[in-house]
Amino acid sequence: MKLKSLVINGFKSFADKTEINFQPGMTAIVGPNGSGKSNIIEAIRWVLGEQSAKSLRGGKMPDVIFAGSAARAALNRAEVLITFDNHDRYLKIMSDEVTVARRIYRDGNSEFLINGKQVRLKDIINLFIDTGLGRESFSIISQGRVEAIFNSKPQERRTIIEEVAGVSKYKKEKQKAEDELTETEDHLERIADIITELEKQREPLKRQSSVAKDYMAQKKAFDHYNVSRLVREITHSKAVCSEVEKTINEIDAEIVERKKKLQQQQKKVNVLHNREQQLNQKIDQLQELLVQITQKSERLSGQKNMSQQELRFQETRQNELKQQITENQLNLAAANDKKKKISGNIQAVKKELEDWQTKVAVLTKQTVRDETSIEEEIEQLRLSIIEKLQLQVNLKNKAVYLEKEEKRHTTTNQVVNHKINELQRKIKTFTEKKAQLQMVLTGAQTELTELNQKITEDQLNLTAIEEKSDQRKRQWYSALEVFQKAQAQYESLRNITANRVGYYFGVKEILKKQRQLGGIVGPVADILNVPAQIAHAVEMALGGQLQNIVVTDQQAAKRGIAFLTANKLGRVTFLPRPSVRRHILDPAQQQALNGIAGVLGVASQLVSSNNEADRPILEYLLGTTVIVKEMDDAIRVERSLRHGARIVTLAGNIINPGGSMTGGSTKQQRTGLLEQKQRVTQLAENLKIMKEKMAALEVQGSDLQAKKEKLRKTLLLKKNNLNERQKEFQEQKNELSIIQNNLKYQKDALKLQQGESADAASESEDFAASQSLISKELAKTEHELAVLRQRYATQKEKAVKFTQITKQNEKELQEAQQQDLVVKERLQTKTIQLDELNSQIAQLEKLIAKGQKMLLDLQKEQSIRQLKGSDLTAKFETYAREKATAKEQLEKCRLERKQLHGQVIAAENSLERLNGLQELVFDKKRKQSIRLSHLNTLLDQNLTELTESYHLTYEEASRTEITENDDQIQHKLKLLKLGISELGAVNLGAIDEYERVDKRYNFLSTQQKDLIVAKEQLHKSMFEMDNEVQSRFEKTFKEVAKAFGQIFPQIFDGGRAALKLTAPDDLLTTGIEIMAQPQGKKLQQLSLLSGGEKALTAITLLFAILKVKPVPFVILDEAEAALDDANVERYSRYLRNFHEQTQFIVITHRKGTMEHSDILYGITMQESGISNTVSVSLEKIS
Repeated sequence: MKLKSLVINGFKSFADKTEINFQPGMTAIVGPNGSGKSNIIEAIRWVLGEQSAKSLRGGKMPDVIFAGSAARAALNRAEVLITFDNHDRYLKIMSDEVTVARRIYRDGNSEFLINGKQVRLKDIINLFIDTGLGRESFSIISQGRVEAIFNSKPQERRTIIEEVAGVSKYKKEKQKAEDELTETEDHLERIADIITELEKQREPLKRQSSVAKDYMAQKKAFDHYNVSRLVREITHSKAVCSEVEKTINEIDAEIVERKKKLQQQQKKVNVLHNREQQLNQKIDQLQELLVQITQKSERLSGQKNMSQQELRFQETRQNELKQQITENQLNLAAANDKKKKISGNIQAVKKELEDWQTKVAVLTKQTVRDETSIEEEIEQLRLSIIEKLQLQVNLKNKAVYLEKEEKRHTTTNQVVNHKINELQRKIKTFTEKKAQLQMVLTGAQTELTELNQKITEDQLNLTAIEEKSDQRKRQWYSALEVFQKAQAQYESLRNITANRVGYYFGVKEILKKQRQLGGIVGPVADILNVPAQIAHAVEMALGGQLQNIVVTDQQAAKRGIAFLTANKLGRVTFLPRPSVRRHILDPAQQQALNGIAGVLGVASQLVSSNNEADRPILEYLLGTTVIVKEMDDAIRVERSLRHGARIVTLAGNIINPGGSMTGGSTKQQRTGLLEQKQRVTQLAENLKIMKEKMAALEVQGSDLQAKKEKLRKTLLLKKNNLNERQKEFQEQKNELSIIQNNLKYQKDALKLQQGESADAASESEDFAASQSLISKELAKTEHELAVLRQRYATQKEKAVKFTQITKQNEKELQEAQQQDLVVKERLQTKTIQLDELNSQIAQLEKLIAKGQKMLLDLQKEQSIRQLKGSDLTAKFETYAREKATAKEQLEKCRLERKQLHGQVIAAENSLERLNGLQELVFDKKRKQSIRLSHLNTLLDQNLTELTESYHLTYEEASRTEITENDDQIQHKLKLLKLGISELGAVNLGAIDEYERVDKRYNFLSTQQKDLIVAKEQLHKSMFEMDNEVQSRFEKTFKEVAKAFGQIFPQIFDGGRAALKLTAPDDLLTTGIEIMAQPQGKKLQQLSLLSGGEKALTAITLLFAILKVKPVPFVILDEAEAALDDANVERYSRYLRNFHEQTQFIVITHRKGTMEHSDILYGITMQESGISNTVSVSLEKIS
């Protein structure tokens, strides 16, 4: 078989599809470092089944795909195909040519093909095993493989001979056999342990199975008679129940009849109460009407008094206004007279002024000026002086007038201010009185509001109390009915509990003799305190253990057992406090429970006992019982604890420690002992609460009745008090109204005087401002006049020397002009006085008109008030008549209410008597209900026992025919019970368990025998394989050692070498030592030679192996790298001796090797990162 071709596509640096065709002889592959020569060898190893990415210089297998370069993208697939010439059928495939292909994709998926058909990697490996062409065979020799030969230990070198001998498959088979042997021995040990355990179980189970079968026979007979007993008791109970129900129905009919009478009487009482309430409301309305009429009458009286007071005030005011008008009219007449006198004076002054003005004109014409300019200036100054003198005179006259007017206004202001002070004093007095009265009225109003509010609240409270009282009565009767029913149920359950209904016969008898026997604490059901949530779960978990008797010590238990034995009363389990051993979960199991959802806890920790001495008993019964919410939670806990505990759900479903599961439900729900105990306790608490509530209702009813009577009396007193307070309030209100009217009058008068005072003040301010202004103007005028006179004197001196003639004329003219100015000033003063008088006259006329208007308004208002006084008198008489009518009606209603109250008391007494009779009937019904409840409980228990214990309905059980009477049935049941109790504790599961254990025991015994035979067969096969390996190893070793001894002198040109076994007597484990003696040296171990000698010796050994077991082709990857040129020549020359029988493919850098090759393939990287091939045939060249 020869290697024909190798196709590489996308493998490492071979990005392009590259095909290398191999010819017979030696093919050399050359190229620079990093060009991809070794990638060809790795491609061959990979396609032949290499599985280690590390040995292919990669991190993971997809790393062999071309990863890309600077100029090319990465590929997604790598493929290598290798083709062999198989004419000689070297490979066990019926084909002349075999092509093996391997592909890998970037996602890691791989494909394997042989001749185009997809196969497994294992198929390729098996194809080349023991052919010398496998991935670990000597067909591929690298420099590392050569180094491994001389660096390895002797024991590691034996693998070289084993590979040549072809014993790898035997070693693999032996390893497989050893693994199977170990597994078989493990199975045998396990089976032996199981069989030993089953043998321990088998005999006890056999005995228990026999007892169980005997028990089932007796139990069947017992069940037959017990069913008959239950049927007869149920029949009797039903008959009695029918009679009691009939009696209860009769009582119910009586209750209905009495209830009708009670309702009729209650209706009558309610009608009377309604009538009484209507009368109370009518009386309240009449009282309210009377109060309103009284208030209106008092308000009218106050208004009448106030109207009269206001009339008196108005008369006084009219007189004052008339007096003031008269004074103003007199002042007006005086002012008019003075005006006439001043007007006459003004006419005389005007005539005098005209005369002086004529004289001035004449004198002026007579004056001649010599110097026009001087005269004109003097004239101008003179005119200015005259003007200023005139102004000065006018200002002085005004000042005098203003001073006189100021004195007059001051006198007037003093009078007005005196009046204002007097009015302010009166207003202050009235204001204080008004404030006091308002405070009193505010307090009275608040008090009246509070009284009204309290009366309203009391009225509402009275209505609410009456409604609440009626409601409390109804509640009391309803509560009484509920209480009687609950008491009947409680009595029934208490009788059942006291009679220990549901307990085993033996347990009942022990509890009856509890005092006589001594040391009997009670059943487990009595000592347990179980929360309501887990009561059903604990009931299902304990089952019959709830009836175990707790005793103080073993002696008490001994006395109890002796008592039962002596009287043939059955069997009972006793739990002595000191000797009961605790059963609890280990810490690991406790820890495992903490992380599981749905776990409520360990039952012993969730329940409690009144006596701490019972704690060991709780842990004995429930220490390994775990309570969970649902079945899924139970399954998780069971897996975590590995069947090491009993798990109970809240619904009562159970997973037992052995893995078995118990659960389900029946149509007839049976009340357990714990639930029965809890119901009794709950009913007792409920009854206590009901009694307290009924007592509270009775106390509340009495309190409400007392409150109602007290509130009625208080309400009447408050209404009378309200009437008195309202009367006082109205009187105070009338007084306040009078004070307010007086205050209003005084304020109006004050306002009038303040107006006059304000006018006077305004005039005074005007006088002051005018005086100040006149003073300033007068000072200014005097200053300006002085300046003008100085200038005038200067000019006058200048004019003296020009004219002497005009001096006398000027003197006269000046005097005339001065006199003219004086007259003008007098005229102006008189004119001002006339203006002042006109203003005073207008003011007086205005005051007179205003006073007359106010007088007219007061007269009109007085007429209106006189008319209102007549209306008030008429209304007052009407209110007096209405008040008398209301009083008469009020007295009549009060008399009627008194008569009606007597009827109400009589009706309520009759109602109480009917309630007493109704309570007696209820008590009679309660007793019958208790009896019926007791019968129903017994009937329910019998039906439950029939359903749960025998899975029969009453109708089905009634079909059972039996001839014995009741005494005979009881006697046989007693005998059967004794027989069953003598059997002791019976394990009914022992029958099925024994069959299961026995079947498994027989099966495992057969399996044990088969395994022993298989073990012996494996030992035999391993012995045969060891013999074959030893034989092949010995034969191959001798052949390789002989060939090694022959080839060594040829390679080294002399010397000698040998292979030695380190343990010749143990061919299965012996190592191989290589001894060599190159020419001129002594014989020594391989490790003592030089590096080149080691490498050549190792190559010699490989040549010896190839001589002993030739292979179709050999790939040498730089195996001669460590040799010098001389040794390379020997190495190459020796290769040619084999090339006829073996095809060599050599990767080399050495010239000597290349020279002896038949074909050269050059590997280049013309493109960076991409390997290409170039081939040269040396034979054709030579």
